[in-house]
Amino acid sequence: MSTIAIAFPEDPAFLIVGQPRHGKNTVAECIAEHTGLTWMDSSTTIYRFVSNCLGISEQALRWIPKERLRPILIAVGDYLTNYVDERYYPRTLFDLHHRIHVGLRRASDLRAFRIECAERGFDPIVIWVNNPNAPEVLDNLEIEEEDTDLTILNAVSVADLSEDVQNLIKELFGE
Repeated sequence: MSTIAIAFPEDPAFLIVGQPRHGKNTVAECIAEHTGLTWMDSSTTIYRFVSNCLGISEQALRWIPKERLRPILIAVGDYLTNYVDERYYPRTLFDLHHRIHVGLRRASDLRAFRIECAERGFDPIVIWVNNPNAPEVLDNLEIEEEDTDLTILNAVSVADLSEDVQNLIKELFGE
């Protein structure tokens, strides 16, 4: 795990980003476990939107392998950001009281996350998750590692990753 020094957070909100299948949700689960904060990924908001539009259950949509749905998920995500509300993801997730956001893809999403944090009085912490052993997946990720505050290397077991996240939380919060 490598970290970049960031200001001690008073009232944190996390954004976890990185390529598909690199362990973002696992990192979010670990942060939630060690902070008591709740999390949601951007895909869930898209699944809910599509489910409502089509009148089928979110569970039925999730039976379809995500890689088969990825082009549709990307198109719907573009629609939500470009035509519904440029801050759709962070606003929706904060309104649902989630302080850990996972999987925002666009540079505009990152800007929106930071703006929403500023308006709500949260200290944004943007984490890049990198798993060098993960397969490459076609994606629309615009955010780059250089745009984030710190990096977590996920090249180990889930137990080791959880320990790395716990150490990060201790470093951030002085616990």
